[in-house]
Amino acid sequence: METLIHLSWRLYLVVPMMMVGVVIAGWGAKRGGTGLLGAWHGDPAQLAPLMVGFRALIIGLALIGIGASWTWHILWLFIVSLATAGGETLETSLILFALRHGRHLQIGGKRVHPGRRVRATPYAPSPVC
Repeated sequence: METLIHLSWRLYLVVPMMMVGVVIAGWGAKRGGTGLLGAWHGDPAQLAPLMVGFRALIIGLALIGIGASWTWHILWLFIVSLATAGGETLETSLILFALRHGRHLQIGGKRVHPGRRVRATPYAPSPVC
């Protein structure tokens, strides 16, 4: 692992990775921007493209951060980039799932109707022996 960190030719790997990150982030910003404008003007169908663009923007910025941390040997930037990319990717994936499939979700075999409250199962702590 130490060899990978201190490669003398690491820029040949880092620069293309960061360029891919710039392209992905640019595409995500463009897609997210058009989704944001559509949602701003009252079209709720544009929320999914907004989240797709946001997810791509975060992944692109994380690639740029990982490349910068590898180039300049900054461990905290590497950790922050990975943690942010992982957390935001998980969150946006869950939001996209809800936006795309929320109408057809079922809880316990019963279909959930929009605007209707679903009662959760009450929490019963296990008996202490």
